[in-house]
Amino acid sequence: PVRKGLRRRTSVRRRSPSGSVSQEMTYYLSVSLFHRLHAVDVRGQQGAALDKVFEEHLLVGVVHEVADNAHAVDRRRAGERDVVAVGAAAHHGGRLDFHIKVRGALAYPIFVLVIAVIVVIILMVKVVPTFTVIFEEQGAQLPLPTRMLIGISHFFQRAWPILLIIGIALFVFYKVYGNTETGRLKFAQIARKLPVLGEINILNSASQFANTMTSMLSAGLPITKSVSITAKVIDNYYVSQEIGKLSGKLEEGHTLGASMRECGVMPDILTAMVAVGEETGEMEETLRTIAGYYDSELMMATDSAIKKLEPALLVGLAGVAGFIVIAIYMAMFSMYAGM
Repeated sequence: PVRKGLRRRTSVRRRSPSGSVSQEMTYYLSVSLFHRLHAVDVRGQQGAALDKVFEEHLLVGVVHEVADNAHAVDRRRAGERDVVAVGAAAHHGGRLDFHIKVRGALAYPIFVLVIAVIVVIILMVKVVPTFTVIFEEQGAQLPLPTRMLIGISHFFQRAWPILLIIGIALFVFYKVYGNTETGRLKFAQIARKLPVLGEINILNSASQFANTMTSMLSAGLPITKSVSITAKVIDNYYVSQEIGKLSGKLEEGHTLGASMRECGVMPDILTAMVAVGEETGEMEETLRTIAGYYDSELMMATDSAIKKLEPALLVGLAGVAGFIVIAIYMAMFSMYAGM
């Protein structure tokens, strides 16, 4: 009866080899006891003394074997943790390099924009009024661009306190409303619909989802817990809340792919690949593959946006500067023509 019980216990442990460390130690202990009790039975039938047989085959050997297998389990668990840690470190290190690259690429356009705004303010507040006095003294009929420039200059001179108050009010509104639940959801939804930047926001959410889910599943967490943790990692608040709701659907028995398709916040390719991973039982590898794809797409989209930003900024600045120069020169030509 003892051997039959141990045999049943051994078969149960073999059917669930992915349990905790204590379960695996119980499995090794059960297997060891089964084989050694069998050896005791054989030696007893041969006429050996029972106490000597137990000392030889049970007490000494089992202790050493259980200890050795416990160390083996610890080493294997440590190896899994190392793999997960290395993967997570590589992912976050790559994202850190990506953010540093983006900041470096944006440094020059932002610097040029700030200088341009300062120059335009000086022109509108100091230079243009000086020319305006000269034009008014001559009494000549000014062309339309010049009149428009003078009107804009007068507006900034008289309305700058109002503009400053409006700017401060908008900033306070953004901070206060943006910290409410409704405001965070609204701004997050707007961020997904912006031209150029909206695509980057969607790709970033997909990349964060795929990479974090890969790390969580590699660590051995259940899919419901993995989804719950992943939802807290995603930057976009709207997407984070929608992904967080998937845990409840998974607990109700729905598949992750179907739940994501119903949610509709992730790209169709990611949703389809998750469904395929569930059907094939290769969720972790599928997510790892799609994570690399979205990492590449995110980098290319960001590089493309930065490359478009610089010429657009230069064209805008050239348009403003050209309008000012043309307005002044047209007025000067009109004055010379009337002399």
